[in-house]
Amino acid sequence: MENKIIGQLIENEVRRQRLNVVDFAERIHCERANVYKIFRRNNIDIQLLANISRVLNYNFFEEIAKNYSLADEPSEETEKQTYERNAVSNFLQFVPEVLKEMGKEPLIIGGTKELMEGRDELPDFGLPKYALSFTIGNTWTEKTNAYTNPLFIIEPFPDAKDIKFYSIVNRTKGTRMIDIKIDLKSKEEWRELIQLVFTTFPDQRF
Repeated sequence: MENKIIGQLIENEVRRQRLNVVDFAERIHCERANVYKIFRRNNIDIQLLANISRVLNYNFFEEIAKNYSLADEPSEETEKQTYERNAVSNFLQFVPEVLKEMGKEPLIIGGTKELMEGRDELPDFGLPKYALSFTIGNTWTEKTNAYTNPLFIIEPFPDAKDIKFYSIVNRTKGTRMIDIKIDLKSKEEWRELIQLVFTTFPDQRF
């Protein structure tokens, strides 16, 4: 068996059964955000694991007995990678659907700091004069490895205490890219955020 932690085994079974994370959270009487925390755990309360085993009709105790490595301590990097994978998956699951339902073009760019470094304009993907993108990181400095360019105007929204997206405007080209903060949200929460983007920039033909 592949070396995994118990949280990853639970996540794999949830995905195999094609359960929505929100539905799974309701079945085990838990907040949605806590489900993602469970997916990253190497240890778990016995009663909670018993409840999860019942809900999924899967004996996780038997798996642990057969493979003690399920209880191994995960590294910090592994936890970070798991979170980022879940966050990207969550974003790509809901945002294209939301955009289509809102009558918008469901075209999204996955950004990296390498796309921005050394450039004097926004990345050209053959798009109109706007783009909706996402990069991994909580702050623009984290996203871009502290990269700055005087040709870019970078503004966080809605405010410095609760940044949900960034506007990156090219001074010379007049192009704007909206960079969405990757996070774990329900479909309705993503809808509210995307609507906030459109409300903030009503002049943009997203």
